[in-house]
Amino acid sequence: MIPKDFITAWREHAPWILDAQVEQDLVLPLTGQQRVSPSDVVECFEAYLQQSGLRVSRAEFEANLAAKKTDRVFLSDMRSLLRQDARDFDTALAIDQVLENYVSLLPGAPWKGEKR
Repeated sequence: MIPKDFITAWREHAPWILDAQVEQDLVLPLTGQQRVSPSDVVECFEAYLQQSGLRVSRAEFEANLAAKKTDRVFLSDMRSLLRQDARDFDTALAIDQVLENYVSLLPGAPWKGEKR
């Protein structure tokens, strides 16, 4: 287990919500594994879309996630996917982080709709 003060210090640099996520950030470099950059994730996503014959614009993705932030069914579905000890997980904050760190890297103009 990583000391709490290490987790607290690293949280200032990491986008994670849960201590377990921050701990993973701190442990992975010790195992020789490297963290995948957001641009690498977006590149893989774009390759997946191309190979699947699918298209989604940045604006469509942003609009879809904005709607999910207020969709009670989606939010309750997300809760069932989390570990039981993830009580402080904030789905709306997680969506904001996905939008900021990943979706913003997709090509195309941003969504001009109302932020929720």
